[in-house]
This record gives sequence, structure tokens and C-alpha cells, in this order.
Amino acid sequence: MRDERMDAVQGTRLRILIADHERGMVGVYEKTLSSSYDLVICHEGVQAIKAVTTALEENRPFSVAFLDIQMLSDAVPGRGMGQGAPVRIGRLDPFMEMVIITEGDTPSAERIVRNLFPNHQPLCIQKPFDTFEIRQFADVLGAKWQEAGRLRHTARTLEKEIAERSEVMAMLEGKLRKEKARRRRSEAVLRECREVFYSFMRHHPGPAFIKNRHGHYIYVNNAYKRTLGSDSTDPIGKRDDEIWPPELAEPMQSGDQMVMSEKRALTSIETIKKGKELLHHLVAKFPIFKNGKPLFTGGTAIDITERIHAERERRILKEKIRSPLRTLIDTSCDMTKVSDMEQQACLTAIHDAVISLKPLIEELIEVSRFQEAGSDFFEIPLLDEALEDKCPPTQTDDPEPEQGFPASLPGLNIREGVRRLDGAWHLYLDLLLFFCDDRKDFAEEFRMVVDEGDFETALISAHALKGSAATISATPLAKAAKELEHACDSRDKDEILDRLGPVEEALAQVIASRELLPGTSTAEDAPASVAKRGQANDLSEVSGWFQKLDKSLRESDPLESETCFREIQEVLTLEDPEMGELFQYLARQTAAYQFEKARETLDSLAKRLDIGLR
Repeated sequence: MRDERMDAVQGTRLRILIADHERGMVGVYEKTLSSSYDLVICHEGVQAIKAVTTALEENRPFSVAFLDIQMLSDAVPGRGMGQGAPVRIGRLDPFMEMVIITEGDTPSAERIVRNLFPNHQPLCIQKPFDTFEIRQFADVLGAKWQEAGRLRHTARTLEKEIAERSEVMAMLEGKLRKEKARRRRSEAVLRECREVFYSFMRHHPGPAFIKNRHGHYIYVNNAYKRTLGSDSTDPIGKRDDEIWPPELAEPMQSGDQMVMSEKRALTSIETIKKGKELLHHLVAKFPIFKNGKPLFTGGTAIDITERIHAERERRILKEKIRSPLRTLIDTSCDMTKVSDMEQQACLTAIHDAVISLKPLIEELIEVSRFQEAGSDFFEIPLLDEALEDKCPPTQTDDPEPEQGFPASLPGLNIREGVRRLDGAWHLYLDLLLFFCDDRKDFAEEFRMVVDEGDFETALISAHALKGSAATISATPLAKAAKELEHACDSRDKDEILDRLGPVEEALAQVIASRELLPGTSTAEDAPASVAKRGQANDLSEVSGWFQKLDKSLRESDPLESETCFREIQEVLTLEDPEMGELFQYLARQTAAYQFEKARETLDSLAKRLDIGLR
């Protein structure tokens, strides 16, 4: 408070306190200092103390005080030298500059001053003194007092700014923590979507691709690579005209441009050349939007080469049958004109039979068409002309469960989930296992998001849960997640938490059902001896996959490491229980993305199998 009072008088006329017991000295001080300073002159210590107290109360502090050493015991009689006016004044106003006036060159006076002010040694001046000395002391100490006040004001301003910035930093750190938590949740959702996408595409039987707006391939699945052939170059980063001849690439690029410009899906037939053979594919292309604008072109393809060849053969067969049939009909018409009534009746019967035979032959040709074309029935145009008929889709039977697997469990329609994946049981089990492990803490994390008021992230999480639940045909959970998603739109915290209860129950039911399926309960349930299809280990093939797995672990690639691990499972047979246990560790560490530990386990397993990794 005292410091603020002194800062308030910065820039005004400075005040000086004179405390001298000799009344004759008043004129000397006034003559020397009154023209530049406001003087307050006291002749007793009590008056000087009162003057300082009043100055501080009025916010008009003294900058310099000239104090007579004779006043050391004047303020409080009987208490000795240490309780005099200079000491009391120094305690009242520690920022005041003091000059102690002594009489004569006495060592005792200097010693007294050092003892009274050990931390702040005031200046001393001896009587008789020159007026120039008094003026010089006043000017120098007054300027020092002003500068000290400015420095204190600057220091307080900086401290205030630091405090304010510290509060801002603390607030920003809190927001950063929330943003990090939100980002971790978003990354988990994105990671799940990425895992599901790559798992689905890895098992998708037909070629699939994604191109950017300039026509460069940015993604192709394994089926597409197989279509290109093992000797072909990697298409990633290339355009169609860099991969295919101009006559094949031009219609592909024209279709891409139409999809992007018209912002709609397009179905067409595209032809590629593999060796000396031309392969025809029914390609469905569609725009992939971002922020309402088409950013990529996605596509899937179905090989219809056999279908087209069968259709052409059908047309040739049809024409071959039509020509003799037409001749037979015309001949029978002419023969009905004979005069003999009995012959005419017989020929008329033959003519009618031939006429009735025509639609039957047409129907027979159509039936053969369906039989040869297989199960890929679509309305497609030929390269040289459009097909005239539409082929109805065939109905495929639901896949039968593998031995030991039920068709359904509480909360799970297993048969329906496998049917959606085109009978890929292993893919379904992989997705179910990943879903349960990834979503086991969903309710706890979702409550945290809602408590923070982050309804947008909550909506994204509910939507992602609904989609992934539908993928594994967890119908009750998908319905509950859909209701939760609608509740997130309302941004009503109580309603959202009410809808979370059914989701939590349905999720627990799915996780409990997962435990009932063989091979999906936990990674620890894997058999100690990993028996595979092959009766004996092909160490050259095993070594190759070990090398690939080691490389994927070094690069921290979860998808590639999972693929390599599954391939090793397919070709490796372990009879040694200890090696089987190592294989279990490797399975758990790979699934948990513990890449460094997995590499150590893989190295131990490789040494036991006498396989070199380096």
C-alpha cells in the first residue's frame, strides 16, 4: 500500500523532511532547498514521526529525510538509543531516503549508525556542513527515490501481467488437456474405422480402388493387385494412362471425369489387358465427398468376362437356331398348300408344332444363358451392343455355420453377420473380437465426453458404435446406439445418459456372447500347440513370413503385422509346448500393438526354429 501511495505522487514536487534539534538551522535548510522542494521542518523526534505518519495517510510521502543523530533517544525516553526517531521513521517508510546528521568527527556516531541500520546504511553528513552538500544530497537522493518508485511500479506491472498470463496459461492447459482427450477419442474412432475398412477390403473378393481428383490411384485392395498380376508395377501414385494402353485408359478416365463433374455414381464396363487376354469388369464408380465437394473417386469391380463370353455364345447359338427354324417354318407353310386333304392336315399339324416350338427354343436359350453366366446377374451393356434382357439376381442361401459355431447368440445374429460378409467366417470373428476389445470401455469414455459437454464428439462416438454394431449384426446394440445418437442431437445431458443405459446393457450382452464362441474368448485361450493345415513346416515359407512380420513390427504397422501373423498361423505347426507358449505371447503382443516386445518374442521363436531374421 505504501508503495502505491508513493507511485501516486511521481512527477509532482518532492517533499523533504528536516528533523534538527537546532532551531537556528531552519534558515539554512529553507534557503538551500525551499525553491525546489516542499519542506517540513521538525525539532523533536515525536513531531518527525507524526509528520511521516500523516504524510503516508495523505498519500504524500517524503522522498528524503535529514535526521539529526541527537534524536536517537528523543522519541521514547528511557528505552535507549535503538528506539529513537530515525529507526521508527525507517520502519514507517522503508522507501524513504535518509541522511543522518552528526556533530563532529566522532567514531561513536558512525558505529551507532551502522548498528541501527545494518541492512540499509543511510548517508551521513557532519556539522558544520556546506549548503552545497545539502542541495547535492537532496537532488541525488530525490532522483534515486523517484527512479526506485518507477522500478517498483514496473515490477508490479510485470508481476500482474505474469499472474494474468499464468491464469491464461492454466486455462489453455486445461483446454489442451480436454482437446488431447477429445483427439484421443477421435483417433480411436478413426483407428476403428481404418481397421474395419482395411479388414473388409483385405477379404473383399472384387477389385476396389480410390483415386484423387487428378486420377492418381491412392488406394487399391489385394484383389485389384491380383488382377494386375504379380509382374505389374505398383499402381499407387499413377494414372490409368500410365498403366494401360490409350485405348483402354481413355474410357476409364472419361468415366472418372463424369463421376466428379456430375457428382453421381456411374456403372459401366471397363476392359483391361492381362497378358494376351482381355478382362471385362462391371465397374461401379462413385464420388467421395468432403465438406460437400467431391474429393475422390471410389470404385469396385466385378469380373464379368465369362458372362460376356457366354452371352456372345448365346447370341451366336440363337442365330444358328433361328435360321433353320425360320426355313422349317416357311417350308411347312408351303407344304400346307397341297391338295390332298389328309396330307394337308398332317402338314398343318407339323406347322403348328414348329410354331409352338419357337418360344420353347427361345426359353431354352435364355435358361442356358443363366446357367453359364453364374451368379453375377446385372443389367449390363456389351462392348459392341447393349444386352436386350435384364437378368434377375439369384438368391443365395445363407451360409451354414462352421462346426462348433451357433447361428445366433444373445445380442448377436451370427448367421446374418456372416451372410453380410459373403460367408467369410474368419473375418466375422476378427471383427467381433476387435469390436469387443475396443468397445469394452465405451460407456465410461462416453460419460466423460458428455460430462465435458462435448456433444459433437458424443454424437460421432454413438454413430460409430451404431455402424460397427451393425457390421457384426448386433441388432439390439445397433438400435440402442441409434437412440443414443438421436439423443445426442438434442444436447440434453439427462436424456443422453438415460439412453446410455440400454446401450451399456446391450454391449455387455454382446461381450458375454463373444466369450461363448470358440477361439474368440481371449488371446490366452489359444492352444499351446498351434496345429495348422500343413502337416509339416515349410521353413522357407515360414522364414519369409517371419522376415515380413519382423519388418512390419519395426515399422509399427498394425495391419501388416496382423496379416503376417495370420499367414504364419496358416503354415506353421508347433508341437513343442514352450514354443507354443511363445506363439501365444506373440499373438497377444501383436494384437495389443506392443511392437518392441513382439519383436523380442519373435526373435526368440525364430532362434528356436533356426530362422535368421537379420
